[in-house]
Order: sequence, then C-alpha cells, then structure tokens
Amino acid sequence: SKNISIFKNPAVAWSGGKDSTLVLWLCLKLKPDILTVFNNTGVEYPETVKFIHQIRDEWKVSLVEKHPDTTFFAVCERLGYSNSKVEKGHGHGSPCCLHLKEKPMLELIRQYDIDCTFTGVTAVESRQRQMTALRIGACYFAESKNCQMVHPILWWTEQEVRQYHADMGIPLNPMYSKGCDRVGCMPCTAFK
Repeated sequence: SKNISIFKNPAVAWSGGKDSTLVLWLCLKLKPDILTVFNNTGVEYPETVKFIHQIRDEWKVSLVEKHPDTTFFAVCERLGYSNSKVEKGHGHGSPCCLHLKEKPMLELIRQYDIDCTFTGVTAVESRQRQMTALRIGACYFAESKNCQMVHPILWWTEQEVRQYHADMGIPLNPMYSKGCDRVGCMPCTAFK
C-alpha cells in the first residue's frame, strides 16, 4: 500500500465500520485526496451515516455517497430475504448485497474510472472470507470489475484492529459502544 501512487484513480470502499475506517485512515496518510466511496444501502444504522458524515468533514474526505437504484424492501419482495433465489457468483449468498452494494460499486468504478479499490476486508470475519483469502490473497485483479482489489488488513485480527484504533486515536463508529459487533446494514444476516 505504500506505493499507492502507481494507481491512476484509486479509491477506498468505506462502510463506516472499524476495519474500513482504519484502511481509510491509512490511505489518507499516503494520498490525502483519495476518492472514498460509501455505498449507502438505505438500511444503514443512522449512527453510521452520521459517523461517516462527521469523519468526512473532520478528515476532509473526498467522499462519494452512492445510493442504489432499488431498495432493500423491493429486493426482498422480488428475490426473498437472505439466501433465496441467489444470483450465482455474487456476494455471500444475499441478493441484498448484489443489488444494494455490489452493483452500485461497479457503477462507481466505471463512472470514476477507478483502477484500484482498497477495502477493510478481514479474513477472520467469516469462514468464506478465510477460504477466499487463502485462494486469492490480499491483492488481486478483479476481472468482473476491471479493477485491482487491495485488502491491506486482510490478516489482521479484531484485537489488532481495535488496538490500532486505540493507539492512533482513530475514532470508532458509536454503534460498537452500543453492543454491535458489525455496523453494516441493519437487517443483514450474512455474518451472524
């Protein structure tokens, strides 16, 4: 990640969670004007949206907030909730992720000609992520997106992430102090 300048149009995918906030903080140290993308699915915790806007203003983040062309409720009505009628090869088995996050992100990659996306993906988050991480690693070219994917903290533990936040004074989303382990979409069942 130190040589971020090799990319013409890099971006950070930021959800407001502890992992992606840490990656955003790291990327801003190397490239203060890096494009930052928040895919607001419409079913985010209000505290998360407020946190993202607060950090955007405090850190002077070049933020693009993307809203999907559909809603969570329309996706559930059409395709079902959770794992039913999954469109093969996308996400972790949820039509929600495909339509509310992945498709909007692909639109942004094309719109902004993003050639590299930095994420806060960690392998410890799920067994599927561990298996994928072992298979493709922390840096790879995603042909479906025509974009390099970089996961700088892929092998960090949750304790290491939290300790880095504490050591560097990186703020945490207030939802963690309210007992949430994850701060993604409110109705998400993918990692529970």
